[in-house]
Amino acid sequence: MVPEKYPILVLCGSDARRRKLLRELDPDEKYPTKALLPFLGRRVIDWQLDALRGCTQVGDLLLLGLNADQARFDYPVRFVPVDPTASLLDKLVVGMEYFQEHYPDQDRLVVSTCDTPGMRSESVCEFFVRLAELPEADVVISGVPETALAGDFPDAGRVVGRFRDQPAFPGELFALRPEVVLQGSSLIDDLARIRRRFDRNNSRVSLGPLLRYLAGKPVLWGLIVRYLAGRLTIPQTEALISRALGMQIRGIIIDDPGFGMDLDRPEDYELLERYVRKVKG
Repeated sequence: MVPEKYPILVLCGSDARRRKLLRELDPDEKYPTKALLPFLGRRVIDWQLDALRGCTQVGDLLLLGLNADQARFDYPVRFVPVDPTASLLDKLVVGMEYFQEHYPDQDRLVVSTCDTPGMRSESVCEFFVRLAELPEADVVISGVPETALAGDFPDAGRVVGRFRDQPAFPGELFALRPEVVLQGSSLIDDLARIRRRFDRNNSRVSLGPLLRYLAGKPVLWGLIVRYLAGRLTIPQTEALISRALGMQIRGIIIDDPGFGMDLDRPEDYELLERYVRKVKG
């Protein structure tokens, strides 16, 4: 049964070691997380939460990595206690346990980042419409076509998968069954570490770190060979990874650059300011 509303787990924490973005934009260390950085007269997170709240399928907002002393809102949110510098896996485990306790009748946890101020409610709603069409999927990952970046985000430094049917980069919403968090804990931990190895200073970021990791799994060698030969499509990727992991992995492509442009590098800040002024006034 498709729920009328989905609670959203919003990841708001920070790294144990301040990254370049905060070192440059917040040298006095006023803000514990980039979610609270000033952005066009508001906080970064306010723009994203507005986009989520503007979609009728979104229910409770569950914020991990913030507390009521750090951030106040004019609408209901739930602060889920967690170490703000915990790993992605640890945050997902805490979020999963909270989800299972408070929403036992729902079988998929939806996760959002906190630093995508260009995200629009229309695209959030499209994600949920498409999610409802995939009841068999254990994990649903969103993506954005590379072509969506043209004009607004030159030299965007996205991690682009160059599939035969459509080059795409990750979006900022995903969904998974709660049990997948524990079932795939080692994979989640590995992928979070690999993400740190990408060189975002190039407009087209190589998938080298990820491909080297996958090469350690012989069951995925066929996938790697097809990808490097330029013959791998997104549906083929879904099928091969699903078979290798023993769970159904599906993707949703959202043709909206703001759905995937997070605030990761100092140079992203100005690009996103310009974009948000354009699409949100």
